[in-house]
Amino acid sequence: MELADDVVSGRCIEPALYIPKTLEQLLSDGGTLSLHETVYHAGRLLGGLGYLHACGVVHRDIKAANVIFVHGQAKLADPGLVRYKGGRQTVICTQNAAPEGPGEPIADLYSFGKLMLEMMPAGNSQENVRLREIALKACEKCPENRYQSAGEVVADLAELERRLTGTLVGGKS
Repeated sequence: MELADDVVSGRCIEPALYIPKTLEQLLSDGGTLSLHETVYHAGRLLGGLGYLHACGVVHRDIKAANVIFVHGQAKLADPGLVRYKGGRQTVICTQNAAPEGPGEPIADLYSFGKLMLEMMPAGNSQENVRLREIALKACEKCPENRYQSAGEVVADLAELERRLTGTLVGGKS
């Protein structure tokens, strides 16, 4: 697994002073993400999550502490609870867990919706309201009302990012 940036010095890492830059650390220190940063990082994290799901793997522990920054890019970390979809499951107590429990990709999407709500900046602009709608749909209590794949969430985020910057999530215009 890649080493996270240092919270102070980025890639200039001094082992004795190293503190990994995580989303949890950023948010707990009073830091915030802008609307654009939230959409950007969420889209890329979902790309990685979609890849895991396409490989038949479920992360099962999506939370701010498990998002690290490497070269300034957000990445999912801590694969300690990762399991193959449909494989033997253990009951875990992790924050952001779906009501139906972990083990399926749709449960990861629930957890990701909760994470997006944590990432979101305050505000009532049309774009903030749309991002909140996307996050709330991802973490609907009833699985049938949720997004059914990471790709569906990415598509809605791409539309929002287009409004914000004129580009698609994924860097294509």
